[in-house]
Amino acid sequence: MMAVVNSETWVFNETGDRVRQPSTELVDDATIVAAENARTLRERAASAIASNAAYLTLTTPTNAQNVAQLRTLTRECSALIRLALAAFDTTDDT
Repeated sequence: MMAVVNSETWVFNETGDRVRQPSTELVDDATIVAAENARTLRERAASAIASNAAYLTLTTPTNAQNVAQLRTLTRECSALIRLALAAFDTTDDT
């Protein structure tokens, strides 16, 4: 399935004036899904900083907190690996 993506860019015309140039592009659903998944992974990485900082403030975390943090770190690592490899087919387990 295909989707239409409309966008605008700024270009200089023949007289040197800066003008908007509209463009339309047909994009397949996989491309749209990949872009959304990449955005989701970046958002999750940004929020991970705060949650990791909160964990580090715990003086003596409980065993349950340690287990939860290990699970969280594993998911965060998976998300970072997907970002590094540009593997945006899914956000499962991130």
